[in-house]
Amino acid sequence: MRGVLESLRSSEVYIVPNFISEGYFTRTVLPREFGLEGAVTVRGARRLCYCKPVGSHPSMTSALRHRALAALGAHSDPAGACVLVLGHGTGRDANSSAAIWRQVEALGALGIFGEVRAAFLDQEPALARWRELTARPDVVAVPFFISNGQHCLEDIPAALGLRSGDEPPLREADLGRGPATIGDRRLWYTSAIGTEPHVADVILDMVEGFDPAVP
Repeated sequence: MRGVLESLRSSEVYIVPNFISEGYFTRTVLPREFGLEGAVTVRGARRLCYCKPVGSHPSMTSALRHRALAALGAHSDPAGACVLVLGHGTGRDANSSAAIWRQVEALGALGIFGEVRAAFLDQEPALARWRELTARPDVVAVPFFISNGQHCLEDIPAALGLRSGDEPPLREADLGRGPATIGDRRLWYTSAIGTEPHVADVILDMVEGFDPAVP
């Protein structure tokens, strides 16, 4: 990352973290690697503008709603289903889970789904205990992740009971299908929210709406 700026000719540069939350990487690692001093860093004749991460954009709530409704389709009444917003979580930065909790609150406030709950890979409430988090018979799990990488294709499916540890990872083509029957529950598991096509527009919107006065 340190070498990228040297390859640019533009005098004004916008850095948009394609990350879900304002956590350890966006608050510590990226500023360190780019040598940032805050929202705006002036280095010689160049102005560096550090935007908020993609996952903090207000439209992410609509993306979650769309993804969950599309998964359920005509197979389940959303008012009787539970949406699990899945996050990574970490002990490095308590703020990393804040984006998940904000989305849970915002999605729940829409009044479309019976329940909206958060579940994490590396902190409580643990997604491996998802059946303890809701008594609803129909559950749709939406990873609030940027991409369908190892976590979405291997770790999360294993924790949800969609694959055993010795089975091959899921394929991206498997995501969004369903439901899987696990005990007395029906579980829909979708692809990562960062794969929504509108994320490209979100990146541009982060640039256009950049305001160094907004913390």
